[in-house]
Amino acid sequence: MGKQLFTFILFIAITHVSWGQVFDQPALYCGSIPNGGMCDRKEKRLFVKYPAESPSSGTFNIISWEYVLLDKHFRGSGSTLSADLLKILQVVPSGTKTYIRVTIGCPDGIRRNMAAEFTIR
Repeated sequence: MGKQLFTFILFIAITHVSWGQVFDQPALYCGSIPNGGMCDRKEKRLFVKYPAESPSSGTFNIISWEYVLLDKHFRGSGSTLSADLLKILQVVPSGTKTYIRVTIGCPDGIRRNMAAEFTIR
């Protein structure tokens, strides 16, 4: 897991730099839970939005996602997680860390990548 964690951290660092100073950086949500939170194992929707305190506005479209769970990778398109992934989430122990990477369509018309970490509740 060490190499994967390093790759994930590097991905986050590159993603953070790529947003530049033009916009506030939006957050990836698992249901109503933002990056870093405890996500319900039954949650099947992903969202990207600006934090409530941000002066920036606009809507984001999740084009594709990759969900890393216990060294397994699940991929899909859109903002809804796959049925196969949801089945596995039902038996994963609480406290398990998960990593999600998404490609999003931004309000400025540019596609960007972002990543987040969640803990299974």
